[in-house]
Amino acid sequence: MAAGGRVFVVVMGGDCSGDGSGSDGGGTYKLKVVQGKTYLLRIINVALYSELFFKIANHTMTVVAVDACYTNPMVTNVIVISPGQTIDVLLTADQPLASYYMAAHCYDSLGDAYDETTTTVIITYENATPSTPLMPNLPAASDTSAAFKFYSSLTSLVNGPHWAPVPLKIDEEMFLTEGLGMVPCGANNTCGAPLGLQFAASMNNESFELPTKLSMLEASYYNLTAGIYTTDFPKYPSVVFDYTNISNNLNKALVMTSRSTKVTKLKYNSTVEIVFQNTVGEQSHPIHLHGYNFYVLAQGFGNYNPITGPKVFNLVNPLKRNTVGVPVAGWTVIRFTANNPGGGGGGGNDNGKMFVVVVGGDCSDDSSGRGSGGEWWNANIIDVENQALADGHGPNVSDAFTINGWPGDLYNCSSTGTYKLKVVQGVTYLLRIINVALNNELFFKIANHTMTVVAVDACYTNPMVTDVIVITPGQTIDVLLTANQPPASYYMAAHAYDSLGANFDKTTTRGIITYGNAASSTAPMPTLPAFNDTPMAFKLYSSLTSLVNGPHWAPVPLKVDNYMFVTEGLSVVPCEANNTCGAPFGLAFAASMNNESFELPTKLSMLEAFYYNLTAGIYTADFPSYPPVAFDYTSLSNKLNATLMMTSRSTRVTKLKFNSTVQIVFQNTALLGQQSHPIHLHGFNFYVLAQGFGNYDAVTGPEIFNLINPQRRNTVGVPVGGWTAIRFTANNPGMFSLLYL
Repeated sequence: MAAGGRVFVVVMGGDCSGDGSGSDGGGTYKLKVVQGKTYLLRIINVALYSELFFKIANHTMTVVAVDACYTNPMVTNVIVISPGQTIDVLLTADQPLASYYMAAHCYDSLGDAYDETTTTVIITYENATPSTPLMPNLPAASDTSAAFKFYSSLTSLVNGPHWAPVPLKIDEEMFLTEGLGMVPCGANNTCGAPLGLQFAASMNNESFELPTKLSMLEASYYNLTAGIYTTDFPKYPSVVFDYTNISNNLNKALVMTSRSTKVTKLKYNSTVEIVFQNTVGEQSHPIHLHGYNFYVLAQGFGNYNPITGPKVFNLVNPLKRNTVGVPVAGWTVIRFTANNPGGGGGGGNDNGKMFVVVVGGDCSDDSSGRGSGGEWWNANIIDVENQALADGHGPNVSDAFTINGWPGDLYNCSSTGTYKLKVVQGVTYLLRIINVALNNELFFKIANHTMTVVAVDACYTNPMVTDVIVITPGQTIDVLLTANQPPASYYMAAHAYDSLGANFDKTTTRGIITYGNAASSTAPMPTLPAFNDTPMAFKLYSSLTSLVNGPHWAPVPLKVDNYMFVTEGLSVVPCEANNTCGAPFGLAFAASMNNESFELPTKLSMLEAFYYNLTAGIYTADFPSYPPVAFDYTSLSNKLNATLMMTSRSTRVTKLKFNSTVQIVFQNTALLGQQSHPIHLHGFNFYVLAQGFGNYDAVTGPEIFNLINPQRRNTVGVPVGGWTAIRFTANNPGMFSLLYL
């Protein structure tokens, strides 16, 4: 599925390109435009260290987004972009028919050794007479005023998609100096820093060093942090001084730093404010925070003043992004909510300038937990897949299910290897449950406890209390679990939901929840639904609704531009020569949609073909919007109907106009038996408008559509012998797979 339209991606900072960079002049990228049309340019800086000025001769640009966050439209004739940043601009081809250069070169405030070349691209108007392209006048490489004006003029689009107000209550405050420090030169080395020392980027006089024994995320997850990292990263600099006074540039007492692996631990959902203070050296330093967007409240020059600084904070519509420049000899203030559990790095554009934020604590923390349900084969999983593809039948049944990698004590191979979760009576835990199985939907239940579903696929839901959940491969479900039972041990368990009743893994995996200070006792086992309990699965899937006006909520689009009706299920194709296939009539199974079984191209990836407009022989844009034959899709009387169940392999896509609204009805078929089929759409969330059994009725179906608060997710089950209707906006340019699992 390709979301197209007049969208172009401009990637800067790669290898030598353009006829202004010392190449032969024949390798300049050319962009053809039509006079009067407006184009969305997604500009990305993939350089390692250099901020870049970017300009197009005789044209203005309208900035509409930065780092995938919408901005108030800002007209400019030049942008500055830091490594890792993205900027979306609208470009209207409103000039006379001719050719025009777009060009980029470094912004370097230090004036030290840097790449002084200029890269160029040519914009050519359709039907223009060949002519020498006009060159834009780029700002000087050291033009800090132009850079600061651009950075500080951007504001967020309040009430735009994914907008959330600035949090006003601050739980954690930090003041971080950042810049170049120095460390002793390694033995037998000749180092390039003053005084024979070695440069080392630092924050608050700490130069970050990665551990070598174990990754920090693993150490956090398994609570094995000793010798890996410490949680004492300083929230303030060790010495207060005149940070931006150039006379301190070679003050050894101030510039000497130490290498360490220190992190800051933040409470989940706390609000954090950080002042980044640039230090001596007078160089702009971009800051990136992994795993978060943040609000840029203010920027300025000189030393930050905690009295006057907050008076200029923008708390109404500050820019929201994940990478920001700290002005040369200046400061930047950001604010964010620590609502992404895990470890996130805050880093500059120099190796070593980094601090790590651990949100949610380690596994013994009393606020969150993780649970993943998976599958285990006593074989190489790639071999399992290859054998299934070669023989034309489903993959071999797995040997076990797992919870957080442990099959549990019902399996002989894992009788002493059961996952254990310790809880404290009266505390409520957030469990993020993930199904990482390859083929099986799973029922999951905890003995004597209820769960409150609060999110699915990272989209908030209205709270729903249940004692069992069903989860498809690739889905995530966030539930609140309150430890409100007598102190003891309780099993959590999972087994397959399989509506077809064919050959599947009938085993059960389980873990143990143990209350602190509980006496040893036999843990009660939850009673899981039957493997084929479709009414229970349907009830759970169809009862969820979205949290209207919650974070990232957006209303359901009511005007539909593209309608599709897609049948999905198992079909058959001819068995390859010299193979014995497992489908009826000696044929091979092949999953299909609208009687097309997708086949990946071998010559070139589809995204490359799309990007370079080399689609001939790679794919065609004629995937059918409706099945070729209408029939009684869910009637078992059509089971093994050779005319209907034969399919063909193809590489067909559907091309969608950018920002169009798409509605798809997925219709389950019964040609080779009725089975629930989860659907996943890469690159998008969608609204689940309705689900039902039998054949979808185009007249009565829309009457039950939930257009007020439908659940929003990226993976949904299509009921056995039934249908699911979804709707989404094609606002993510690129090429994405839509598949059933």
